[in-house]
Amino acid sequence: MVRKFKTYFGRTILIATGVVVAMFAVGLVFAFLNSDSENTSVASVLPTETPTPTQTPYPTFTPMPTYTPYPTPTHTSLPITPQNPFENQVGSVIKEPTKEPTTVPFPTPGPYARADAYRLAEDWAMAIRNYSAVITSYPYSRDAYFFRAYSYHKLGQHWLALADYDKVLELTPSSVAYNNRGDVHNDMGRYELAIDDYNDAIRLDPNYAKAYNSRAIAQKNLGKNADWAEAKACSLDSQYCPTPTPVPTPNPTITPTPIPHGMQLLVNGSLLGPSQAVFDFLNGQLVFNPPPDESGKYDQGITIGVTAYSTVTGGTVILGGVNTVSGNTRTILARGTEWSITAFVSLPPGSAIPVPTATAVPTPTPVPAATPTPGPTPTPAPTPTITPTPTITPTPQPGSTATPTPAPTATPTPAPTATPTPAPTATPTPAPTATPTPAPTATPTPVTTPSALHVWTKGSKGTANGEFNSPVGVAVAPDGSVYVVEHGNNRVQTFTSDGTFVRKWGSWGTANRKFKQPYGVAVAPDSSVYVAEYAGHRIQKFTSDGTFVRKWGSWGTADGEFKKPIDIAVAPDGSVYVADWDNKRIQKFDSAGGFLLKWDMSYKPTGVAVAPDSSVYVSCKACHRIQKFDSAGGFLLEWGELGYGDGQFNQPYGVAVAPDGSVYVSYWKRTRIQKFDSAGGFVIKWGRDDPPGSWFVNSRGVAVAPDGSVYVTEWNGNSFQKWSVGP
Repeated sequence: MVRKFKTYFGRTILIATGVVVAMFAVGLVFAFLNSDSENTSVASVLPTETPTPTQTPYPTFTPMPTYTPYPTPTHTSLPITPQNPFENQVGSVIKEPTKEPTTVPFPTPGPYARADAYRLAEDWAMAIRNYSAVITSYPYSRDAYFFRAYSYHKLGQHWLALADYDKVLELTPSSVAYNNRGDVHNDMGRYELAIDDYNDAIRLDPNYAKAYNSRAIAQKNLGKNADWAEAKACSLDSQYCPTPTPVPTPNPTITPTPIPHGMQLLVNGSLLGPSQAVFDFLNGQLVFNPPPDESGKYDQGITIGVTAYSTVTGGTVILGGVNTVSGNTRTILARGTEWSITAFVSLPPGSAIPVPTATAVPTPTPVPAATPTPGPTPTPAPTPTITPTPTITPTPQPGSTATPTPAPTATPTPAPTATPTPAPTATPTPAPTATPTPAPTATPTPVTTPSALHVWTKGSKGTANGEFNSPVGVAVAPDGSVYVVEHGNNRVQTFTSDGTFVRKWGSWGTANRKFKQPYGVAVAPDSSVYVAEYAGHRIQKFTSDGTFVRKWGSWGTADGEFKKPIDIAVAPDGSVYVADWDNKRIQKFDSAGGFLLKWDMSYKPTGVAVAPDSSVYVSCKACHRIQKFDSAGGFLLEWGELGYGDGQFNQPYGVAVAPDGSVYVSYWKRTRIQKFDSAGGFVIKWGRDDPPGSWFVNSRGVAVAPDGSVYVTEWNGNSFQKWSVGP
């Protein structure tokens, strides 16, 4: 028994010793693999700014008697720092990457990191592929759209670049995006559109030297004078100054960087002239103290006082671009080379549209012709009577034959030709001219020319009541209430006709009464409210106070499904029309969401509206036109093309129909409103200070109230305006 115990004990000691030796060997292997002399971290070949060592202890082995465990190795790893995707923002020179992108098994870089690496390596096709993957996962990744547009431009795919830049500006406008889109237009030879984009870039950043220089190039391509833009670019950045002719000198001449000299002041886009102290605009007047100097400029750092007056009783002058406000006096601090302010008068509700007084022109009294004094009536000379000479008959002798002697032919003595004395032309005594009694002048019709009068502007950027974040759709109820949907705040706000806040509902989400980027809103004849969710791919119906009623729709292409429904309208019979943007079609439903019919479009529809006669108007942002259909989708007519003249558009967005059948169209690239008759005949337009005082900051939605008032939302202005439009 004792022998067996000793045998088992010996075997146990032997096994324990083997285990200890094995563990010691494993420790040696770990120490070898993680030693400083042999360690090559993946992060060591990648760029990093500040290495941050991280202590990662390995498990401590339990020592056996008489054995000392191997010291635990210290493993130092460096964090993998991804390339900053904004380091080479478009608009600056893209640097050549210092080394080729290194493919490592761990960690696997995401699509955005890969896209950024390909962009830095100027592999535009692969950059586009990876940015597209990012956009598929995150449809509102502005940076992915931005850099994909830049990559498209590098490959010469101009139309795709324009589409992506449009999306970037729709999400968040920036001076760089406007400038880059202008570069695309410029490369396509569309110089007028390029100049417009450069102007928008300058509007957002008045010190953007590159935009001034690019505008000068486009103006030269059109044969226009570009001296001012060139000088402006040079004054802001010396790299855009003309290269002086080198003059051999013993010492190099240092060209100083031009310094801006003086500031010019623009009011509603017009320069304030030399020594001009008073500026008149529609229904108002501004007084400047002090006025500009003899060159039309202000010294840097001077404070300019601006006192505003309304020439209409009860009117309020609204100024933009001022620094401080005190009563009706504002101040501006002169800085830079140019400063722009806007001014218009908001009239009290119910004010009549000013109409020029027609002056009756009196009918002139005819001046009677001078009556000549008649001369003596001439006595006509008597006509002489010619007396014939008598024929002589000879007497015959007796007994002889009488031979008749021919009688000599009596030659009549020619009567002298009476030379009449030229009598003066007898001028008959004219009868006295009767002076006609002037007919009474007809009184002209009071309003002979259509006109648009600004009533008020409400809102600013924010989340409080009456504030907005990218307002889009607008609709008016039968009682005059106004509904506005916000893309950024994901909600609906209701106002009275004078702009007073009433209520709001909604927030981000998929539950009832929540929204994912609402775009369109419409009010039915029974005051029901419909909202189209661009990112939620559905329609929600509410009562006038925001109580949820029903919803329908989901992502897809089947009947009743949507891909980014962007606008909605309700017909007089209560049927609902939806502009299904990504599916390129219009769908029609009953008031309960039941599918009725659809018709396909050759483009992505942007806006939809229904007239009192149930005809349907659809706007096409990409093709710059309006189309008209019957209630079943039958094509009737179309009008519009790219341009800035009457009846032309640059990306029309909202469309609305008035109770009298007039059609209103908003287009955000040129930020104007145009009015047409039901057949597309141009009536009037306003915006961009034409007429003076009419401005929009990216107009989007448009709606017409039962009384004919027009409401317009401003995407980037974060407000909405009310206008009174004459016939």
